[in-house]
Amino acid sequence: MAEGEGDAPPEKAVALKNCESIFLTGTTVKIVGLDDMGDNLLMKVIEKETILKDIQFRGAISDFHCIKAKITKSDYDQLLIRYNKDDIYGDGNNYELCLLKASADAWQKELADKEAAIAAAAATAAAAAEAEAEAKSTKKKKKRKPAAEWVSQGSELEIEEAMAKPTRELLVVSIARKRREFGASHKFSDKDSQELWNSSQMECRPFKDPNFELKRLEHELGIQAIASKVLVSVQATNNMPQNGTTQYEPLAMSEEEAGTHIHGENMDGFLGGITDRYELALQQNEVMDIFEDEFASLAEEDNAPGTKSANVISEYQSFTDLTYSKGKKVSAIAWMPKRKGVVGVACTEPVTFDERIESAGRVKTSAILIWNFVDPIHPQYVLEAPFDVFAFDFNPKKPEIVAGGCYNGQIILWNTTSVQAQMRKKEKKTDVDETGEAAIPVVKHHLLSAIESSHTLPVTDIIWLPEGIEVMHKTGKVVETGGSSCNMFVTLAADGKVLFWDLRAKKDPKRGEIIWTPTYSVTLTRLDIAGDLSAVKFSFSTISGLKSTFFGTSMDGEVVYADFLRPDDVDHPEFTKSVSSAHFGPVLALQRSPFFEDIILSIGDWSFKIYKEGIATPIFSSHCSDTYLNTGCWSPTRPGVIYTAKMDGVMEVWDLLDRSHEASMSATVSSYPIAALAFWPHKQAQQLLAVGDSQGVLHILELPRNLRRPVQNEECEGGRPVLLCICGGGVNKCQQGGRLALLRICGGGVNKKIMEKFFDRELSRVKYVEERQKIRAAELKEKEQAAQAALVAAGASGAAPAKEDKKNSDDKYDEKMEQEYRTLEREFKIQLGLIDENEPMS
Repeated sequence: MAEGEGDAPPEKAVALKNCESIFLTGTTVKIVGLDDMGDNLLMKVIEKETILKDIQFRGAISDFHCIKAKITKSDYDQLLIRYNKDDIYGDGNNYELCLLKASADAWQKELADKEAAIAAAAATAAAAAEAEAEAKSTKKKKKRKPAAEWVSQGSELEIEEAMAKPTRELLVVSIARKRREFGASHKFSDKDSQELWNSSQMECRPFKDPNFELKRLEHELGIQAIASKVLVSVQATNNMPQNGTTQYEPLAMSEEEAGTHIHGENMDGFLGGITDRYELALQQNEVMDIFEDEFASLAEEDNAPGTKSANVISEYQSFTDLTYSKGKKVSAIAWMPKRKGVVGVACTEPVTFDERIESAGRVKTSAILIWNFVDPIHPQYVLEAPFDVFAFDFNPKKPEIVAGGCYNGQIILWNTTSVQAQMRKKEKKTDVDETGEAAIPVVKHHLLSAIESSHTLPVTDIIWLPEGIEVMHKTGKVVETGGSSCNMFVTLAADGKVLFWDLRAKKDPKRGEIIWTPTYSVTLTRLDIAGDLSAVKFSFSTISGLKSTFFGTSMDGEVVYADFLRPDDVDHPEFTKSVSSAHFGPVLALQRSPFFEDIILSIGDWSFKIYKEGIATPIFSSHCSDTYLNTGCWSPTRPGVIYTAKMDGVMEVWDLLDRSHEASMSATVSSYPIAALAFWPHKQAQQLLAVGDSQGVLHILELPRNLRRPVQNEECEGGRPVLLCICGGGVNKCQQGGRLALLRICGGGVNKKIMEKFFDRELSRVKYVEERQKIRAAELKEKEQAAQAALVAAGASGAAPAKEDKKNSDDKYDEKMEQEYRTLEREFKIQLGLIDENEPMS
């Protein structure tokens, strides 16, 4: 061998005649159906027509375009293609296409020869292995020595000494407990060991006794850690067979037989014998509620000494993310239904309108973070949106469906079914450790509304319609479908439009894609002046179905009462029914009371108002706060408690049963303004409130017992019905034929609630003020008419000089005020140094 010949590269293989080496991308492989080729399938037949269609459809970007002429001139239709994994030609291509029938036959023959050689080698190896195994089996096996008898070497004594034997009789301990202590609840908590041993409450403290010394003998003991076995025999014979019958067809009785039994003497005697006991049992069931918890009805000792911590609002948990929420504003909060401890937060950029105009052409994304109490550091998953989302909500029946409203007015929809299934799999796999931002799943939007059919200004509120409720697309009529799914929701934006959306969007046959548009729309306008209402929030009555009337708020401090039902034969109906200008700034929160369907809370500027449906003016107004109010809500468990959030990060609690002129409690939640509030919808002993601030931090607050549990007689659900006789003898013992009366008894009065009385009292006050205003206006009108009559009478009697004197006095007053103004103006100019003190007054 010549010097350096070993280092020369191997010669490259040469392709057969009319065999083209090409490189196919993954997209082309999927299009022409070659994605199953690999080590197990090296050759495959492909139709010439398939390749030509791909070239015709994709043109120059097709991988076969460079050999189009050769493919067209090939002498057979079913072209043979081979997978070139090792790049045997050195040109970087991964496939080889045969365009000549003779070359294709040579390829197939070569492949058949290789497979035959491999099969022969496998058969030879199998025969050799079989021969080797047969040779091993013929070897002689060694004979085992027979077991000899055991001969004692004196180890019995050592075994006897190593055995543990009791030296005294066993002690018998009897532990007893009082019967009344059975079933009592116990509360366990964690405590530091240092604090426990140093506490003065420790009854049995450890100490060292110098007079006591424990002497222990060391004993070498061996233990055999093998379970003992017992040979037991069980007789598993079957029982004696017995004949049995089964009735699989019900016994039916004819009408004649049933009438005979019902009207027979036996039935009359049975009913006559149990009538007294039956009526007595019914009366006892109506008078006493056997399911009532007497301990829950007792007065709570919230004011007892040592329970101050039970009246303090504490922070249960907090969430923030450095990537998605830090430095952003929490614009909306929504708890996921049917899932405990899962809450969604929408974070938006805290920029002004001018800053948004400057960055209008840049590509930005926003996110909704889904937090789980299990992991307070990383969100469970993220819903990505092309624009900032100011309002969103979960579907009440299908929590995996999330609807939201963007800053540009478009409506966005997410479907998180796949990511939730992925989360459930991760929960089952305890050995998987995925942390960090890279492990957070990001969910893209499923639907995005057509921009020409969406809102023109930012979406500010969104509400899902109740299950089985839909709105007709032309008339706005409410229809009950009777189903158990929620398919429609309503959105509101600053352009004054109320749009109804349906999840069941269909593809447009012309465009071949889904064009999502609203099914029904309503425009809110002002009544006194022309123009649309710049709406912020709205509230529907969904406690007993869905009503067509609803409340809304605006950026100008207005509370609107409207009806989305379109009247018949009206081209341009007026949906706004009444407008009340109760606030001096944007009304940022609007919510119906969860206990009273016709009571509405509005929060804006420095105060909150309470409205009653059908009354244009508020029935209750709070005093003006020293800080701007951002949001607020009703308590879900106490009818008379309202929560308000202020610009300085302080949350106030108003208990209208305690005091109505000021807040009953306040708590500092954050050093930044609070932007959103949302209660945990699950009814449990623990009540949580989600609070979001303007720095992207979500605070979960735990409310004390006195705020989550109603006080005595605060809420009465109508009472228990009791049937009484006016003679006082009862139903069974009445001998005077007295009339029966059905009464309702509850701790708060006959069919009354304390808060109902409070609202009725405020409503009567508002009506009294309105009546007094009418009376005062009438009195003022009468005075003006009397004064006008007196002037007419004075003019007839020649008393005109008095009117002239009044005009002269008015002129003198105007001159005096003008002189005072000029004096103040001169002093101001002297202080600014504009004129000299010696300069005369002009």
